[in-house]
Amino acid sequence: MPELRRVLANGVELNVALSGSGPAVLLLHGFPHTWELWTDIMADLSGHYRVIAPDLRGFGASGRAASGYDAGTLAEDAAALLTTLGVSSAAVVGIDAGTAPAFLLALRRPGLVRRLVVMESLLGRLPGAEDF
Repeated sequence: MPELRRVLANGVELNVALSGSGPAVLLLHGFPHTWELWTDIMADLSGHYRVIAPDLRGFGASGRAASGYDAGTLAEDAAALLTTLGVSSAAVVGIDAGTAPAFLLALRRPGLVRRLVVMESLLGRLPGAEDF
Protein backbone atom coordinates (compact mmCIF):
# COMPACT_ATOMS: atom_id res chain seq x y z
CA MET A 1 0.00 0.00 0.00
CA PRO A 2 1.41 3.42 -0.91
CA GLU A 3 2.16 6.07 1.67
CA LEU A 4 -0.29 8.98 1.46
CA ARG A 5 1.11 12.43 2.13
CA ARG A 6 -0.17 16.00 1.83
CA VAL A 7 2.29 18.26 0.02
CA LEU A 8 2.00 22.02 -0.52
CA ALA A 9 2.84 22.69 -4.17
CA ASN A 10 2.22 25.87 -6.16
CA GLY A 11 -0.12 27.24 -3.50
CA VAL A 12 -2.38 24.19 -3.23
CA GLU A 13 -2.20 21.20 -0.91
CA LEU A 14 -1.97 18.01 -2.97
CA ASN A 15 -2.79 14.54 -1.72
CA VAL A 16 0.03 12.32 -2.99
CA ALA A 17 0.51 8.55 -3.01
CA LEU A 18 4.18 7.52 -2.80
CA SER A 19 5.83 4.14 -3.09
CA GLY A 20 9.11 2.49 -4.00
CA SER A 21 12.60 3.86 -4.52
CA GLY A 22 14.85 4.53 -7.46
CA PRO A 23 14.35 6.83 -10.46
CA ALA A 24 11.15 8.86 -10.11
CA VAL A 25 7.97 8.22 -12.09
CA LEU A 26 5.18 10.81 -11.85
CA LEU A 27 1.69 9.55 -12.72
CA LEU A 28 -0.98 12.14 -13.63
CA HIS A 29 -4.56 10.86 -13.69
CA GLY A 30 -7.46 12.07 -15.80
CA PHE A 31 -11.10 12.95 -15.24
CA PRO A 32 -12.91 11.94 -13.06
CA HIS A 33 -10.21 9.83 -11.43
CA THR A 34 -7.81 10.14 -8.51
CA TRP A 35 -4.37 8.71 -7.77
CA GLU A 36 -6.14 5.38 -7.13
CA LEU A 37 -6.42 4.86 -10.89
CA TRP A 38 -2.74 3.89 -10.72
CA THR A 39 -2.94 1.43 -7.79
CA ASP A 40 -2.07 -1.72 -9.76
CA ILE A 41 0.60 0.03 -11.83
CA MET A 42 2.18 1.50 -8.70
CA ALA A 43 2.47 -1.98 -7.20
CA ASP A 44 4.30 -3.19 -10.32
CA LEU A 45 6.57 -0.14 -10.67
CA SER A 46 7.51 0.35 -7.02
CA GLY A 47 9.98 -2.54 -7.09
CA HIS A 48 12.27 -0.49 -9.33
CA TYR A 49 11.05 3.12 -9.22
CA ARG A 50 10.02 5.87 -6.83
CA VAL A 51 6.38 6.27 -7.85
CA ILE A 52 4.60 9.57 -7.24
CA ALA A 53 0.85 9.74 -7.92
CA PRO A 54 -0.93 12.93 -6.84
CA ASP A 55 -4.59 13.74 -6.83
CA LEU A 56 -4.64 16.71 -9.21
CA ARG A 57 -5.80 20.06 -7.86
CA GLY A 58 -9.51 19.82 -7.00
CA PHE A 59 -9.68 16.03 -7.26
CA GLY A 60 -9.83 13.39 -4.53
CA ALA A 61 -8.32 14.61 -1.28
CA SER A 62 -6.32 17.47 -2.85
CA GLY A 63 -7.16 21.09 -2.15
CA ARG A 64 -9.83 22.90 -4.09
CA ALA A 65 -8.43 26.25 -5.17
CA ALA A 66 -10.64 29.06 -6.46
CA SER A 67 -8.81 28.94 -9.81
CA GLY A 68 -5.95 27.28 -11.63
CA TYR A 69 -7.58 24.29 -13.26
CA ASP A 70 -5.98 24.91 -16.67
CA ALA A 71 -3.28 22.61 -18.05
CA GLY A 72 -0.52 25.17 -17.49
CA THR A 73 -1.27 25.58 -13.80
CA LEU A 74 -1.58 21.81 -13.35
CA ALA A 75 1.85 21.47 -15.01
CA GLU A 76 3.26 23.99 -12.54
CA ASP A 77 1.64 22.05 -9.68
CA ALA A 78 3.46 18.94 -10.91
CA ALA A 79 6.79 20.78 -11.21
CA ALA A 80 6.41 22.23 -7.71
CA LEU A 81 5.49 18.81 -6.34
CA LEU A 82 8.62 17.23 -7.81
CA THR A 83 10.78 20.06 -6.49
CA THR A 84 9.24 19.83 -3.01
CA LEU A 85 9.89 16.08 -2.98
CA GLY A 86 13.52 16.66 -4.00
CA VAL A 87 13.14 15.07 -7.43
CA SER A 88 15.49 16.50 -10.08
CA SER A 89 14.05 14.51 -13.00
CA ALA A 90 11.21 12.08 -13.56
CA ALA A 91 9.52 9.96 -16.14
CA VAL A 92 6.08 11.55 -16.48
CA VAL A 93 2.96 9.61 -17.45
CA GLY A 94 -0.32 11.35 -18.22
CA ILE A 95 -3.66 9.82 -19.11
CA ASP A 96 -6.83 11.55 -20.31
CA ALA A 97 -7.00 15.02 -18.68
CA GLY A 98 -3.52 14.42 -17.19
CA THR A 99 -2.05 14.37 -20.70
CA ALA A 100 -2.06 18.12 -21.34
CA PRO A 101 -0.33 19.03 -18.04
CA ALA A 102 2.22 16.24 -18.61
CA PHE A 103 2.92 17.53 -22.13
CA LEU A 104 3.23 21.16 -20.99
CA LEU A 105 5.50 20.11 -18.12
CA ALA A 106 7.82 18.45 -20.64
CA LEU A 107 7.75 21.50 -22.94
CA ARG A 108 8.29 24.07 -20.22
CA ARG A 109 10.66 22.09 -17.97
CA PRO A 110 12.59 19.73 -20.25
CA GLY A 111 15.32 19.23 -17.66
CA LEU A 112 12.76 17.95 -15.19
CA VAL A 113 11.13 15.41 -17.52
CA ARG A 114 13.38 12.45 -18.32
CA ARG A 115 10.73 10.61 -20.36
CA LEU A 116 7.16 11.39 -21.34
CA VAL A 117 4.27 8.98 -21.87
CA VAL A 118 0.83 10.31 -22.81
CA MET A 119 -2.26 8.27 -23.61
CA GLU A 120 -5.98 8.37 -24.19
CA SER A 121 -6.18 12.02 -25.13
CA LEU A 122 -5.89 14.45 -28.01
CA LEU A 123 -3.58 17.42 -27.73
CA GLY A 124 -5.06 20.45 -29.38
CA ARG A 125 -3.86 24.00 -28.98
CA LEU A 126 -2.48 24.33 -25.49
CA PRO A 127 -2.24 27.76 -23.90
CA GLY A 128 1.40 28.51 -23.23
CA ALA A 129 2.67 26.08 -25.86
CA GLU A 130 2.63 28.59 -28.73
CA ASP A 131 6.35 29.26 -28.41
CA PHE A 132 7.34 25.61 -28.79
